[in-house]
Amino acid sequence: MLTQKKSFKKHLQMIMNKNISKIVQLPLEGGDSLTGKTSLGETPILKLRLFFKDDEVSDVIVKCKSSKVILNGIKLLNYEKSWKLYYALARYHRILSFDGSFLREIAFYNKIRKDLRQSLPFVYGTYQNKLKNQYMIVMKEFSKVEIPSKDLVYRVLDSILPFHISFYGKKELVTSLKLNYYSIKDYQKSRPLIRGLFEKFGNENVIYFKEYLPYLMNFIDTIHEKREELREHFTLTHNDFCPRNLFFNGENIVIYDWELSAYGNPEHDLIEYLSFVLHEFSDSEVYDIMEYHREKLFSALNINMRKEEYQKILEFNISEFIVNKLSVYRRAGKFFKLDFIEDLCVNSARLFGLIKRNTGLK
Repeated sequence: MLTQKKSFKKHLQMIMNKNISKIVQLPLEGGDSLTGKTSLGETPILKLRLFFKDDEVSDVIVKCKSSKVILNGIKLLNYEKSWKLYYALARYHRILSFDGSFLREIAFYNKIRKDLRQSLPFVYGTYQNKLKNQYMIVMKEFSKVEIPSKDLVYRVLDSILPFHISFYGKKELVTSLKLNYYSIKDYQKSRPLIRGLFEKFGNENVIYFKEYLPYLMNFIDTIHEKREELREHFTLTHNDFCPRNLFFNGENIVIYDWELSAYGNPEHDLIEYLSFVLHEFSDSEVYDIMEYHREKLFSALNINMRKEEYQKILEFNISEFIVNKLSVYRRAGKFFKLDFIEDLCVNSARLFGLIKRNTGLK
């Protein structure tokens, strides 16, 4: 076991700056990640009770990961062992955010500004080996949000908006925080992979997306051109902004798991979160939520954007989410029998329709 390794205890003692007499592994409460479940025998998320030699006791969460995450992700998505899909994944998986995810989160926690840390888990410290192919993050124990989505949604947006506002237009973050950033060329080259993943669902796509399917297939063919049409409207995004990565700590919402963080449209986070909770809301409530994010973001940054331009941004992000990120969720769902996938598909199709109709957006 990882907890029995001398090196593991040594790194923990260094991070906590205390001598540890005993380590007890506690059961997780549903906080393990999809990637973690395919970690080839390693446990990426540990809940530990640390007994120190000064008689103090602390419960901590330890997150471990290595460069194997790329191979694990490819294996997960290619569970039928198709050579054609394997080739596309091996060559173009960067568009799926696998690259560097094992290093990105440690860079984020080490470099993020102090004034934004109230929305992050408390991190005692981090460890990264000399080869930079493994890391460990030790953070304070926290509990999962249990408040119903309807009562929580505006607080969730208020937790992510400071990141969208603070880092808007700061492209230098891409290097310093090791963020994902996808160029027009990345989208152009990745079309065979995106198309392959999406088309694997065949009849399911017809059921979920119906009259939108021709648009979505054309979107994949022209995704690089659609990307080029967008104005320079980029900031730090979480890029995995869903209820699974939101936790409650007193009055604060804690945003967890920044390993996929990207430099992109802030509306991506809005759309991804809504795709998980949309069934809780009426159409008019959804438009109100979207307008809340737009108004707070644009007011803080003094942005004056024509409705047509904003519409393009929304359409790109919901379409890109469906053909890219949702395809990853759906493939993972086939492997792990995830019970939220059907709701996620129905919600994203409905959100696509709301955005295309645009009747409630200002």
